[in-house]
Amino acid sequence: MEDLFDFYKVKTNKDGIKLYDEYLVFFEKNWCLYQDVIPTLKFLKDNGFILGIISNGDIDQQIQKCKNTNIFNYFDYINSSSQFTVSKPNPEIYKKVFSMHNIALDDILYIGNSYSKDYLPCKELGIKTILLDRTNKCNALPKEEKIESLNELQHYIEEKHLI
Repeated sequence: MEDLFDFYKVKTNKDGIKLYDEYLVFFEKNWCLYQDVIPTLKFLKDNGFILGIISNGDIDQQIQKCKNTNIFNYFDYINSSSQFTVSKPNPEIYKKVFSMHNIALDDILYIGNSYSKDYLPCKELGIKTILLDRTNKCNALPKEEKIESLNELQHYIEEKHLI
């Protein structure tokens, strides 16, 4: 962090940097998964799905988060807006990532947890999209385009004959 501030010639307070570093350690120690994540990732991999992440977070931090929570090896790719000149919800980031990995939009089932940053831009691109709405706050969507738990995904995939 200090190097970044030095590069852009931003004056910093050493105590502020220390506090940020302490916060980051605490933040990373508290990364955890919902109970439905690993069984769902295992089901998807066992059934031949290509799995990826598209995040607006820092790429190094996203990779570290996956490693720290023991899910890194489930993913075929991890991409972040920090690698591109666009971020979610701009549909261009989805186009760039899927093009980079040679994935046709028709072959994608995108699961996102943000209505505005995931669901809407993917729908705009014609991608099959499901909103993961763990708190059931988005009532604007048809039931078949929303799940409250990843446990529901297997049923959805089987019902839609995606495997």
